[in-house]
Amino acid sequence: MNARARRTALLILAALAATALIVPAGAAAGEEFSFGPGAVTFARLHATHGYRVNFSETEGGYFFVRVKGHGSTTDFATKTGRTPGDHLVADFGSRGTFDLRFVAVESEPVPKGSECTGADGRFESGYLVGRAHFRTERGFAEVRVHRVPAARESWAHLTCEFTGELPEPGHPKQKRTIVEAAAGTYPKNAGLFASPERLLLFRATRFFRHAKPAARRVDYLAELRENAGRVIVRRKVLVAAPERSLIFPGLPHLPEEIATTPPAPFAGSAELLRTPESTFTWTGDLAVTFPGLDPLRLTGPRFGAKICTQKGCAVRVAEAAAPGP
Repeated sequence: MNARARRTALLILAALAATALIVPAGAAAGEEFSFGPGAVTFARLHATHGYRVNFSETEGGYFFVRVKGHGSTTDFATKTGRTPGDHLVADFGSRGTFDLRFVAVESEPVPKGSECTGADGRFESGYLVGRAHFRTERGFAEVRVHRVPAARESWAHLTCEFTGELPEPGHPKQKRTIVEAAAGTYPKNAGLFASPERLLLFRATRFFRHAKPAARRVDYLAELRENAGRVIVRRKVLVAAPERSLIFPGLPHLPEEIATTPPAPFAGSAELLRTPESTFTWTGDLAVTFPGLDPLRLTGPRFGAKICTQKGCAVRVAEAAAPGP
């Protein structure tokens, strides 16, 4: 199977994985799933200050820009309301605009794989021409486009048989402990199950002692998700650290005290104190700096918190809604 066929197979698996999220946990293997038709046009290029930028437009009428580098990923998305074709147009307001036309140079079929029935997909390589510019907050990454190599991949309506278990998402090493804290801002009069307009998340994951290298046995993740008008922004930083950066005593039982001191782009430390009745506090001066933003505090009563071991989890609900992370 060539590289393009493997990529199409991965697209199919991704669609199956997304479908599996809404399938009951007890669903048996061997079920059929249908999806498509669909297409995506995408390009990748270097930006300023060592960052990379990918952008794409999908058949769902969404335009995505991903800025990645230096341990961070920032995604920008806006709904164009257009039916995608050879012309890519998007308006990100003060961040920039895209007005590009796809010119195909080569085209070839891509086999759908033995798991699916339907027509083969197509892979077109070529370039985008026109004008586009995009600048992040405080200009930590910027691109200007007049002509850039690009590709378009399309697939027909497919019916696929899922005959095995999907791989578990996440890190391939086995997780031993998890500490998580999150604070959200919700719309006024929001219902019980409403999604937050802004969510700030911190997570520390420690893997088992046999995980190598020893200097990367703890993963620290911070995410900021917010709806900025017509643009949805998702920011993420991920950094690894030694086991000593996360003090998690009493394993495999849930501890009464946890302390963590992540490396940059985090600063400060946090402490979780827990009573036998599972009432606890999440305090300290721990903060994180996302590219282009001022430091954001990651502790306090507005944060709900959760700690997990193999023996189970304990959860602390945020004390009150806050004006914003």
